[in-house]
Amino acid sequence: MPKFFLNRRIRNIPTNPTLEFANQILEEAKKFHATEIESEGGGSVIDVAKYVAWKLNIPHAAIPTTAGTGSEVTKYAVFIDNNRKIAFEDTELIPDKYILDADKLTTLPPEIIASTGLDALSQSIESWWSPLATDGSRRFAEKSVRKILDNLYNFYKNPNNEVCGEQMLIAANYSGRAINTTRTSICHAVSYPLTIFYNIPHGFACAYTLPYFAKLFKPAIIHWQQIEILLQFLDFKKIPVNKEKVADEALAYLNAQNTPIKVTKKMILEALCL
Repeated sequence: MPKFFLNRRIRNIPTNPTLEFANQILEEAKKFHATEIESEGGGSVIDVAKYVAWKLNIPHAAIPTTAGTGSEVTKYAVFIDNNRKIAFEDTELIPDKYILDADKLTTLPPEIIASTGLDALSQSIESWWSPLATDGSRRFAEKSVRKILDNLYNFYKNPNNEVCGEQMLIAANYSGRAINTTRTSICHAVSYPLTIFYNIPHGFACAYTLPYFAKLFKPAIIHWQQIEILLQFLDFKKIPVNKEKVADEALAYLNAQNTPIKVTKKMILEALCL
Protein backbone atom coordinates (compact mmCIF):
# COMPACT_ATOMS: atom_id res chain seq x y z
CA MET A 1 0.00 0.00 0.00
CA PRO A 2 1.80 3.21 -1.12
CA LYS A 3 2.13 5.60 1.82
CA PHE A 4 2.55 9.26 0.88
CA PHE A 5 4.79 10.96 3.44
CA LEU A 6 4.60 14.70 4.06
CA ASN A 7 6.99 16.86 6.02
CA ARG A 8 8.39 20.33 5.50
CA ARG A 9 11.84 19.20 4.38
CA ILE A 10 10.84 16.56 1.84
CA ARG A 11 7.99 18.51 0.21
CA ASN A 12 9.31 22.03 0.88
CA ILE A 13 5.99 22.99 2.48
CA PRO A 14 5.84 26.74 3.26
CA THR A 15 4.84 28.09 6.65
CA ASN A 16 1.66 29.57 5.18
CA PRO A 17 0.72 27.31 2.24
CA THR A 18 -1.51 28.54 -0.52
CA LEU A 19 -4.44 26.58 -1.87
CA GLU A 20 -2.54 26.36 -5.16
CA PHE A 21 0.34 24.68 -3.35
CA ALA A 22 -2.02 22.22 -1.63
CA ASN A 23 -3.45 21.27 -5.01
CA GLN A 24 0.06 20.70 -6.37
CA ILE A 25 0.72 18.25 -3.53
CA LEU A 26 -2.64 16.65 -4.24
CA GLU A 27 -1.57 16.00 -7.83
CA GLU A 28 1.71 14.49 -6.62
CA ALA A 29 -0.19 12.14 -4.34
CA LYS A 30 -2.46 11.09 -7.21
CA LYS A 31 0.55 10.26 -9.40
CA PHE A 32 2.04 8.32 -6.51
CA HIS A 33 -1.22 6.34 -6.26
CA ALA A 34 -1.22 6.99 -2.55
CA THR A 35 -3.50 4.84 -0.42
CA GLU A 36 -2.62 6.48 2.89
CA ILE A 37 -0.85 9.61 4.13
CA GLU A 38 1.44 10.23 7.06
CA SER A 39 2.27 13.82 7.98
CA GLU A 40 4.95 15.02 10.37
CA GLY A 41 5.20 18.73 11.02
CA GLY A 42 3.44 21.82 12.27
CA GLY A 43 -0.08 22.93 11.48
CA SER A 44 0.71 23.92 7.90
CA VAL A 45 2.14 20.50 7.02
CA ILE A 46 -0.72 18.67 8.69
CA ASP A 47 -3.30 20.92 7.00
CA VAL A 48 -1.88 20.14 3.55
CA ALA A 49 -1.97 16.42 4.36
CA LYS A 50 -5.53 16.73 5.67
CA TYR A 51 -6.62 18.39 2.45
CA VAL A 52 -4.98 15.74 0.28
CA ALA A 53 -6.35 12.83 2.34
CA TRP A 54 -9.81 14.43 2.28
CA LYS A 55 -9.77 14.88 -1.48
CA LEU A 56 -8.52 11.33 -2.09
CA ASN A 57 -10.64 9.79 0.67
CA ILE A 58 -7.69 7.90 2.15
CA PRO A 59 -6.49 7.46 5.77
CA HIS A 60 -4.26 10.07 7.37
CA ALA A 61 -1.96 9.72 10.39
CA ALA A 62 -0.59 12.98 11.82
CA ILE A 63 2.46 13.55 14.01
CA PRO A 64 2.66 17.18 15.18
CA THR A 65 6.14 18.62 15.65
CA THR A 66 4.94 21.91 17.15
CA ALA A 67 2.59 22.54 20.06
CA GLY A 68 0.19 25.12 18.70
CA THR A 69 -2.69 24.50 16.34
CA GLY A 70 -3.98 21.13 17.47
CA SER A 71 -4.46 20.48 13.76
CA GLU A 72 -4.22 16.74 14.42
CA VAL A 73 -7.74 16.85 15.89
CA THR A 74 -9.42 19.76 14.10
CA LYS A 75 -11.95 19.66 11.27
CA TYR A 76 -10.26 22.60 9.49
CA ALA A 77 -7.58 22.98 6.85
CA VAL A 78 -6.39 26.56 6.41
CA PHE A 79 -4.69 28.08 3.35
CA ILE A 80 -4.00 31.41 1.70
CA ASP A 81 -5.84 32.19 -1.52
CA ASN A 82 -5.67 35.61 -3.24
CA ASN A 83 -4.19 37.23 -0.14
CA ARG A 84 -6.99 35.89 2.04
CA LYS A 85 -7.02 33.11 4.60
CA ILE A 86 -9.57 30.47 3.72
CA ALA A 87 -10.59 27.44 5.74
CA PHE A 88 -12.14 24.17 4.63
CA GLU A 89 -14.37 22.70 7.33
CA ASP A 90 -15.47 19.07 7.42
CA THR A 91 -15.27 16.37 10.09
CA GLU A 92 -13.77 14.16 7.37
CA LEU A 93 -10.68 16.40 7.50
CA ILE A 94 -9.84 15.15 11.00
CA PRO A 95 -6.90 12.71 10.78
CA ASP A 96 -7.75 9.08 11.42
CA LYS A 97 -5.04 8.85 14.05
CA TYR A 98 -2.29 10.94 15.57
CA ILE A 99 0.76 10.58 17.79
CA LEU A 100 1.83 13.15 20.38
CA ASP A 101 5.57 12.71 20.88
CA ALA A 102 7.46 15.33 22.90
CA ASP A 103 10.76 14.07 21.41
CA LYS A 104 9.69 15.76 18.16
CA LEU A 105 9.78 19.19 19.84
CA THR A 106 13.27 19.24 21.36
CA THR A 107 14.95 20.91 18.37
CA LEU A 108 12.43 23.75 18.08
CA PRO A 109 13.84 27.29 18.25
CA PRO A 110 12.47 29.31 21.20
CA GLU A 111 10.64 31.74 18.91
CA ILE A 112 8.69 28.86 17.34
CA ILE A 113 7.82 27.50 20.78
CA ALA A 114 6.57 30.95 21.78
CA SER A 115 4.56 31.59 18.62
CA THR A 116 2.90 28.18 18.47
CA GLY A 117 2.16 28.25 22.19
CA LEU A 118 0.51 31.65 21.83
CA ASP A 119 -1.61 30.27 18.99
CA ALA A 120 -2.92 27.54 21.29
CA LEU A 121 -3.54 30.10 24.03
CA SER A 122 -5.41 32.38 21.66
CA GLN A 123 -7.51 29.52 20.29
CA SER A 124 -8.56 28.49 23.79
CA ILE A 125 -9.37 31.98 25.05
CA GLU A 126 -11.25 32.92 21.87
CA SER A 127 -13.17 29.65 22.06
CA TRP A 128 -14.17 30.42 25.65
CA TRP A 129 -15.79 33.77 24.84
CA SER A 130 -17.41 32.61 21.60
CA PRO A 131 -21.24 32.66 21.62
CA LEU A 132 -20.99 29.11 20.25
CA ALA A 133 -19.20 27.82 23.35
CA THR A 134 -20.60 24.81 25.18
CA ASP A 135 -19.78 23.32 28.57
CA GLY A 136 -17.65 20.76 26.77
CA SER A 137 -15.69 23.23 24.65
CA ARG A 138 -15.09 25.42 27.69
CA ARG A 139 -13.70 22.48 29.65
CA PHE A 140 -11.17 21.87 26.87
CA ALA A 141 -10.36 25.59 26.69
CA GLU A 142 -9.83 25.88 30.43
CA LYS A 143 -7.61 22.79 30.61
CA SER A 144 -5.57 24.11 27.71
CA VAL A 145 -5.05 27.54 29.26
CA ARG A 146 -3.98 26.05 32.58
CA LYS A 147 -1.38 23.85 30.93
CA ILE A 148 -0.07 26.74 28.83
CA LEU A 149 0.31 29.01 31.85
CA ASP A 150 2.09 26.24 33.74
CA ASN A 151 4.42 25.15 30.96
CA LEU A 152 4.93 27.55 28.04
CA TYR A 153 7.51 29.85 29.61
CA ASN A 154 9.58 26.96 31.02
CA PHE A 155 9.45 25.21 27.65
CA TYR A 156 10.46 28.44 25.91
CA LYS A 157 13.50 28.73 28.16
CA ASN A 158 14.41 25.04 27.86
CA PRO A 159 13.22 23.26 24.68
CA ASN A 160 14.77 20.03 25.97
CA ASN A 161 12.26 19.91 28.82
CA GLU A 162 10.17 17.01 27.52
CA VAL A 163 7.73 17.20 30.43
CA CYS A 164 6.79 20.76 29.46
CA GLY A 165 6.82 19.78 25.78
CA GLU A 166 4.40 16.95 26.40
CA GLN A 167 2.08 19.22 28.38
CA MET A 168 2.16 21.82 25.61
CA LEU A 169 1.27 19.17 23.02
CA ILE A 170 -1.74 18.23 25.14
CA ALA A 171 -2.66 21.90 25.60
CA ALA A 172 -2.57 22.49 21.85
CA ASN A 173 -4.63 19.35 21.30
CA TYR A 174 -7.24 20.60 23.78
CA SER A 175 -7.31 24.02 22.10
CA GLY A 176 -8.01 22.31 18.78
CA ARG A 177 -10.88 20.36 20.31
CA ALA A 178 -12.30 23.58 21.74
CA ILE A 179 -12.35 25.42 18.40
CA ASN A 180 -13.90 22.40 16.70
CA THR A 181 -17.06 23.49 18.50
CA THR A 182 -16.71 27.26 18.38
CA ARG A 183 -14.27 28.20 15.60
CA THR A 184 -11.84 31.04 16.29
CA SER A 185 -12.66 34.69 16.94
CA ILE A 186 -11.49 38.27 16.49
CA CYS A 187 -7.81 37.80 17.44
CA HIS A 188 -7.43 35.26 14.67
CA ALA A 189 -9.24 37.55 12.22
CA VAL A 190 -6.73 40.30 12.99
CA SER A 191 -3.83 37.86 12.78
CA TYR A 192 -4.53 37.01 9.13
CA PRO A 193 -3.55 40.36 7.56
CA LEU A 194 -0.67 40.67 10.03
CA THR A 195 0.71 37.37 8.76
CA ILE A 196 -0.15 37.79 5.07
CA PHE A 197 1.10 41.36 4.65
CA TYR A 198 3.80 41.60 7.33
CA ASN A 199 4.97 37.99 7.63
CA ILE A 200 4.38 38.02 11.39
CA PRO A 201 4.27 34.42 12.72
CA HIS A 202 0.70 33.36 13.33
CA GLY A 203 0.81 32.98 17.11
CA PHE A 204 2.54 36.34 17.58
CA ALA A 205 -0.02 37.88 15.23
CA CYS A 206 -2.85 36.54 17.40
CA ALA A 207 -1.11 37.99 20.47
CA TYR A 208 -1.24 41.51 19.01
CA THR A 209 -4.84 41.95 20.16
CA LEU A 210 -5.33 39.14 22.69
CA PRO A 211 -4.77 41.24 25.85
CA TYR A 212 -7.13 43.98 24.65
CA PHE A 213 -10.02 41.66 23.82
CA ALA A 214 -9.44 39.56 26.95
CA LYS A 215 -9.74 42.78 28.95
CA LEU A 216 -12.94 43.64 27.05
CA PHE A 217 -14.62 40.21 27.13
CA LYS A 218 -13.28 39.04 30.54
CA PRO A 219 -12.96 35.27 29.98
CA ALA A 220 -13.19 33.52 33.36
CA ILE A 221 -10.23 31.25 32.59
CA ILE A 222 -7.58 33.98 32.51
CA HIS A 223 -7.04 37.64 33.40
CA TRP A 224 -5.81 39.92 30.64
CA GLN A 225 -2.82 40.98 32.73
CA GLN A 226 -1.67 37.36 32.91
CA ILE A 227 -1.48 37.44 29.12
CA GLU A 228 0.56 40.64 29.15
CA ILE A 229 3.01 39.20 31.68
CA LEU A 230 3.40 36.03 29.63
CA LEU A 231 4.05 38.08 26.49
CA GLN A 232 6.80 39.97 28.31
CA PHE A 233 8.38 36.70 29.44
CA LEU A 234 8.28 35.46 25.83
CA ASP A 235 10.03 38.62 24.57
CA PHE A 236 7.01 39.58 22.45
CA LYS A 237 7.34 42.84 20.52
CA LYS A 238 5.13 44.56 17.98
CA ILE A 239 6.36 46.03 14.71
CA PRO A 240 4.85 49.06 12.90
CA VAL A 241 1.88 48.12 10.70
CA ASN A 242 -0.79 49.97 8.75
CA LYS A 243 -3.45 49.70 11.44
CA GLU A 244 -6.26 51.02 9.21
CA LYS A 245 -5.57 48.35 6.59
CA VAL A 246 -5.25 45.60 9.16
CA ALA A 247 -8.53 46.59 10.80
CA ASP A 248 -10.42 46.74 7.50
CA GLU A 249 -9.04 43.37 6.40
CA ALA A 250 -9.84 41.77 9.76
CA LEU A 251 -13.44 42.93 9.77
CA ALA A 252 -14.03 41.20 6.43
CA TYR A 253 -13.58 37.78 8.07
CA LEU A 254 -16.65 36.08 9.54
CA ASN A 255 -14.88 35.09 12.75
CA ALA A 256 -14.34 38.79 13.54
CA GLN A 257 -17.89 38.78 14.95
CA ASN A 258 -17.70 35.42 16.73
CA THR A 259 -17.66 37.49 19.91
CA PRO A 260 -19.88 38.35 22.90
CA ILE A 261 -20.48 41.86 21.53
CA LYS A 262 -20.10 43.39 18.08
CA VAL A 263 -16.50 44.31 17.27
CA THR A 264 -15.92 47.69 15.65
CA LYS A 265 -13.02 49.09 13.68
CA LYS A 266 -12.31 51.47 16.55
CA MET A 267 -11.85 48.50 18.90
CA ILE A 268 -9.36 46.85 16.55
CA LEU A 269 -7.39 50.08 16.16
CA GLU A 270 -7.25 50.45 19.94
CA ALA A 271 -6.20 46.82 20.31
CA LEU A 272 -3.35 47.22 17.85
CA CYS A 273 -2.11 50.24 19.79
CA LEU A 274 -2.19 48.60 23.23
